[in-house]
Amino acid sequence: MQVPSYCRGCGAPLQSQDPNLPGYVPPAAMGRENLRCQRCYRILHYGQREEVEGKREDYLAAVRRGIREGDLVVMVFDLVDFEGSWSEEFNSLIGAKPLLAVLNKFDLLPRQVKREEVETWAGNRLRALGREPVAVVPVSSTRGWGIKGLVAKISAQLGKGDRAVLVGATNVGKSSLINALESRAGYFPSLTTSPYPGTTQNLVRVDLPAAGFLLIDTPGLAQPGRLSDLLCPECSRRLIPAGELSRKTYKLSPGQSLLLGGLAGFTIAGGAPRPILIAFAARDVVFHITRRERVDQILAHHSGDWLLPPCRNCRVEEWQKITLTAREGEDVVVPGLGWLTVRRGPVDLEVAVPAGVKPVVRPALIRPRE
Repeated sequence: MQVPSYCRGCGAPLQSQDPNLPGYVPPAAMGRENLRCQRCYRILHYGQREEVEGKREDYLAAVRRGIREGDLVVMVFDLVDFEGSWSEEFNSLIGAKPLLAVLNKFDLLPRQVKREEVETWAGNRLRALGREPVAVVPVSSTRGWGIKGLVAKISAQLGKGDRAVLVGATNVGKSSLINALESRAGYFPSLTTSPYPGTTQNLVRVDLPAAGFLLIDTPGLAQPGRLSDLLCPECSRRLIPAGELSRKTYKLSPGQSLLLGGLAGFTIAGGAPRPILIAFAARDVVFHITRRERVDQILAHHSGDWLLPPCRNCRVEEWQKITLTAREGEDVVVPGLGWLTVRRGPVDLEVAVPAGVKPVVRPALIRPRE
C-alpha cells in the first residue's frame, strides 16, 4: 500500500517523528488511506485549537508555487473586512495572472443589501487599488449561497486542463469555500476548517471533475496592519462575525468619542455640527460613547474588563492617533475590526488605533435606503 505523503485536511507533509511539527501522525497510523494529521483530526472531531510551528516564509513560498501552477487566481475576500483581505503583497504575488474575486460572508451584511450593489462596489474598489478583476462573485461558504454561480464563473475562465488557484488572507474562509464547492459536486468535504489562522499548512489539490477543473488551495497569509492579527487567537476569533453584523447609529457632538471595544477610538474634531455615524462590527465588540477627556482613563481601567475585546492578556499598549476627514457616503475602516459610515457629514475625526494599524477612508459599502 502506498503511504500518502500529504494530510488531506491541511496539506502538510505527513511525518511521524515530531508531534510538535506540522503533519504529525502516530507511527501506528502511517500507511492508512485518506489520512489526516493529528492536528486536523483533533480540530475536526474535538474542536480543539492545535498550535503548530509554522513559518510565514514557508506559507509565502507555497502561495508562490500555487500561483505559478494556476492559470486563474481565485482570491477570497472577507466582505466584512475587505481592506484587511487585500495588500500590495497579494497584488505583487498575483502579477499578470487573471484575478477572479470571491466576496465571502455576503450573508453577514444587512438583508437589504443587493448582490449587484456589492459586485459594483467591490469591482470599483479593486480598480482603485490597481487591479481589474475578470469577475466579482458574492458568496456565503457557510450557507452554500452563490456556490453554483461561482463554479460557472470559474469554469468560464478556464480551458481544458487549466487549474484555478485559491489565495487569500488568513480567516477569509478559503477552506470553507472549497468544502462548499465539494459539497456542491457531491463529495464529502475534505479540508480542515477552524476559526484560527494557520489551519492550511501547504498546497492542497482538490479535483472537481463535475465542475471540470482542479482547484489548488494555498495557506492563508496574515496581513500587515490588520488589527485582528495583533491579538491573541481567542480575541482575534471574537472579531470574526458569527452572524449578521452589529450596527448602531450615533449623533455625536464635537469632543465626543466612540470606542469600538478597547481597540479603536473615534473622536469628533470638527465638520458638520451633529454628524450621524453608523458603526459596524462583530457582535462581540462593545460600543461605548464617552467624552474625549475620559478616553484614556476608560481604556486604562476597563479595557479587558467590560470594554471588550481585547482581553487583559492582549490589551493595546502602544497607540497612534491619526486625523482624517470623511464625507457623507464614505466609510472610515479599521482593518480587522469594523468601520463607521458617515450618514451626515462631513466629519473631522481623530482616530486612535494600535500602532501599525492604518485606518482607510473608502466609498460606503452599505448605502442607506432613502
